[in-house]
Amino acid sequence: MIKNIPAADAMEESALQLYFLAWHQIMQVLDDLRSSELFQFEIKDGQTISSGPMSDEFNEFIERSQPELRLGYTLVQQSQEIGLKSKICAISPFLLLSGTDVRHWAREDADFTDLRTLDASDLVRVYNAIQPKPLKLEFTTMYEFIRGNRNKIYHLGSFDDKLDPAALISVLINQYRELYPHRRWIKDKLSYQSNHRMQIFYDDFNEYTEVLLDLKHLTPYLTKAQHKVIYGFEKSKRKYICWKCCDIACLREIGGEEQSCKTAILANKNNITCSVCEADYAVERIKCEAGDCLGNVIGTNEDEEKICLTCYHNQADGA
Repeated sequence: MIKNIPAADAMEESALQLYFLAWHQIMQVLDDLRSSELFQFEIKDGQTISSGPMSDEFNEFIERSQPELRLGYTLVQQSQEIGLKSKICAISPFLLLSGTDVRHWAREDADFTDLRTLDASDLVRVYNAIQPKPLKLEFTTMYEFIRGNRNKIYHLGSFDDKLDPAALISVLINQYRELYPHRRWIKDKLSYQSNHRMQIFYDDFNEYTEVLLDLKHLTPYLTKAQHKVIYGFEKSKRKYICWKCCDIACLREIGGEEQSCKTAILANKNNITCSVCEADYAVERIKCEAGDCLGNVIGTNEDEEKICLTCYHNQADGA
């Protein structure tokens, strides 16, 4: 009897852990660029481009970031491979075994992990053969390109082309859209962050703090399609502050970070829904009392305070 037959759900969770580990590795490079205050840069067509006077130093920074980006690159490929295997496993785990000749299977007390499984180069072909909807050409081309270059990095420790952090983030967003259309990106990011080792040391700050601050810095660079993958709604929709997220993430305690909680949209004229905490609550449509604010969406928090969800002004404080 073959033991330790894999489960598709467990494989998918493993793939997502690798996915967000790659995300974290790559975002650290972008965060270092942003927080250094030395560089001015923009993200255009999936590339990180210097837009300030220190372009030579900027290029050197990217060059010195290559070891971390190569590690992220290999994690991207591994997350793709396990993600595809989880989809194949959902049909039957035995489709993962390389070849159909049962004479090559161990005859008794066999462990599935000891048996030879499909090569990475065969995964797309098998997936398309058994799934009703084949993978998009854009994804399969990207997968084969990354797989080949990952082998160079893994086996030779080098890669000729310079890796760009924004390009890798774009790859990851496209990957999520293709492999996990039934899931929510933010919910999965929260799950990953809640199990991160650093959460052991946090009291007030938590996975919501990390995710909201991450989104704050990333959102301005997202394309319309990428924004839809991350948030689940169109970039053109007006965002409002979710007071529940602000409280959960303790962003008021940081000071001036309430705008990081602009993660909610109007579900209808008198209700708001948040893409992060998934709260859905009633609002009042009255003008904010802050003189310089044009907002007219007012929420009532757990302390019965009426808060403008555009500027976060407490209406009890007057103009």
